Amino acid sequence: MQHSSKGNVLLMELIVVVLFFSLIAVTITQVFVGAYFKSHSNASKQRAWIVASDWAELLSGEETPAEFLEQSGFTRETDGAFAQLSPDGEFRVRIALAPEPSAVLGRLVEADVQVFAAIAAPAIDAEAPLVSLPVASYLAPQEVRP
Repeated sequence: MQHSSKGNVLLMELIVVVLFFSLIAVTITQVFVGAYFKSHSNASKQRAWIVASDWAELLSGEETPAEFLEQSGFTRETDGAFAQLSPDGEFRVRIALAPEPSAVLGRLVEADVQVFAAIAAPAIDAEAPLVSLPVASYLAPQEVRP
């Protein structure tokens, strides 16, 4: 009778050990999945920053940014902003141009470049921009030559 009592205690100890390791495995799995999604989110934000800075640099050198965006394949949205999917389809680029003031002393071209995720992902909110980059450049007035 004592022999089966020791067997029951050993079986209970094994069950507790298996339960303990399974709880640790579940916890570690959740940590690794969270780290993967965080890494994916950060990588997407880094690529979105590159896309936004590329468009900001292109816009800063343009005298007529609206025409440039239309020629680059952007479509005008109902609020007047321009939108386009990135070539790889990962991002949606939205550029809002500020109204141009009088060009007597030159022009200040202002825009807001926003990059959104085109594909919904678990760690990325598709409605909020991944990157919002303001752009401003001053264009001197054209000199009139006789």
